[in-house]
Amino acid sequence: MDKNIEVLKKYHKIKYFILCGGKCGGSTLRNSINVNINCAHFHGNNTLGLKNVYNSLKDDFDNKLIDVYNMIDYNKDFHNMVYVIDCYRDPIERSISAFFQNISILVPNFNKISIENLINIFNKNFINMENYHPINNMMFNFGLKPFDSFDFNKKYNIKKIKNINFIKIRFKDINDWSVILTKALNREIIIQNENLTNSKGINKLYNEFKNKYKIPHQKLIEFMSDTDFNVYNNENEKKIYYDYWIKKSIIKN
Repeated sequence: MDKNIEVLKKYHKIKYFILCGGKCGGSTLRNSINVNINCAHFHGNNTLGLKNVYNSLKDDFDNKLIDVYNMIDYNKDFHNMVYVIDCYRDPIERSISAFFQNISILVPNFNKISIENLINIFNKNFINMENYHPINNMMFNFGLKPFDSFDFNKKYNIKKIKNINFIKIRFKDINDWSVILTKALNREIIIQNENLTNSKGINKLYNEFKNKYKIPHQKLIEFMSDTDFNVYNNENEKKIYYDYWIKKSIIKN
């Protein structure tokens, strides 16, 4: 028997694949949806995320015998439904959160400099469009076009191919995730937050940074021109977002 198939047989219990970019609530989704060992969290088409779930089978992943596409394709034959879930987060908030996730690496002396200097360092070197949405590539692999609109009434998107369900929600709706996911997954979901920046030791600095942060005006325009931003925000939400951040922007003469 093919060695890959032998490896995949070990993981046929996985029904829920959280396939999120960084700082988009993936850890909270995994923590909330997880039932025994049938939910796993990934940032792309590699199986690194499963090392924490199947620690005793680490060699399977290090040897790159399987990828997430293989796992989804294989697991669809063991469940009546398989779910692949992603979350969209607005760009400025996602970029700031990603910065603080790795701040001790990016700015090793962060706790010894002023908040103003930290903001300058971020704006000069680290503010960027965290424009990585791994579910798009996965949908393409299964012959589906990525989502190009959003259901603002249901507050989730869903596309199906056979018994694989691709679902997209929004981070800004996190307070309603229990209701949204209960409907989307057809089972009760109770949200259990995990890996939140505001629950970590840098919470005070993180909040002070957000309160005092001003974005370069050109970056604001760039972010608001992003395709995904315009898919996952309606006209009123885009206006509210612009009105909020234009007051916190830096316009150079």
